[in-house]
Amino acid sequence: MLLGGIDEAGRGPVMGPLVVAGVASAEGEPFSDLGLRDSKQLSPRAREKLESVIRERADRVEVNSASAIELDMWRTTMSLNEIEVRMFGVVARALRCDAYIVDAADVDAKRFGVQVSAALRHDAKVFAAHRADENEPIVSAASIIAKVVRDREMEKISRRMEQKYGLPCGSGYPSDPVTRNFLDTVVREHGRLPEDCRKGWKTATDCLERNGVRPEAKLTLFDGKPQPV
Repeated sequence: MLLGGIDEAGRGPVMGPLVVAGVASAEGEPFSDLGLRDSKQLSPRAREKLESVIRERADRVEVNSASAIELDMWRTTMSLNEIEVRMFGVVARALRCDAYIVDAADVDAKRFGVQVSAALRHDAKVFAAHRADENEPIVSAASIIAKVVRDREMEKISRRMEQKYGLPCGSGYPSDPVTRNFLDTVVREHGRLPEDCRKGWKTATDCLERNGVRPEAKLTLFDGKPQPV
C-alpha cells in the first residue's frame, strides 16, 4: 500500500508563496528513525539536511506552490481553506496513493478530510488530523519539504526586495519585526505595497491604513474562477 502525507507551509505570512508538499512511501515507516517533527520546531539547517534524506527515501515527492499574486486572485472567489483544499487535492492526485494522512487546515479536521477526498480522482482513504505534522512521521516529512521549498523561495524574494528597496524583508510572517518594518518603509516611501506581498491580507491592509495610503484596487479575474495547478 502506498501511503501519502501532505502538509503546507506559508498559510499565515503576508509575503511569499503558500506551499503544499506531499510525500509518499510504500514502506511501513521509512522516516521513523529520523526523529521527525513539525518543521517549525527545526532550525533551517536541520530542515535542509533532513530534506535531502526524505527525498532519497520517499517513493514520490510532489510540491504545489501558489505565489502572493495568485493567492490574492483566488481569494476574490475562494476562502483560504478552499484554496488549501484544492492545493492539497492537486498534490494528492499527483502522488496517487492508496491512503493519505493530511494535516488539517480547517478547525473541523473531519470536514477538511472529506473535502480533500472529494478533490481526488481515484479511490483512496483520507485521514485528516490536527497536529498531524507533529504526530505522523510521513506528514512531518511533507512539512519539512514544504518549509524548505518556501524558505528557498523567500531567500530569492528577499534578495530581490533588498536590491530594489535597500532593506531586507525578513521571513514574511506578520510577527517578524523585520517584515513589518520593511512593509511600513516601502509604503511610506513609495505609496504602495511591494511585490510578493499578499495585498489582501489584513497585515497588508493595516499597513496601508497605518501609513495613510488608500488600499490598492482589488484584483479582477479575466477568465473565470481560478484553479490551483
